[in-house]
Amino acid sequence: MALGDSSRAEISRLVSEVKSKQNCQSVKFIGFDKTSGFGILLCGHLELPAVKSMLSQVKTGGKTELKILGVSGTIRAAKRKFVPRR
Repeated sequence: MALGDSSRAEISRLVSEVKSKQNCQSVKFIGFDKTSGFGILLCGHLELPAVKSMLSQVKTGGKTELKILGVSGTIRAAKRKFVPRR
């Protein structure tokens, strides 16, 4: 997911909100790089539709704050596919 000026605390709050509202207890915040604006969330494949739905509803000032770049089977593959190299 690509994130604008969101902070780590905001992302952690969002993950907690997804867990409580969607009853998705396996969602975990893996990491976030503020300079590139990329972060990685981990969730089970059965919870994916609920997590994607919740993330797509996050808006700040009428503008969508989060953009889901893709889904991967492993964290390593997600980093390779979606996080830009420096």
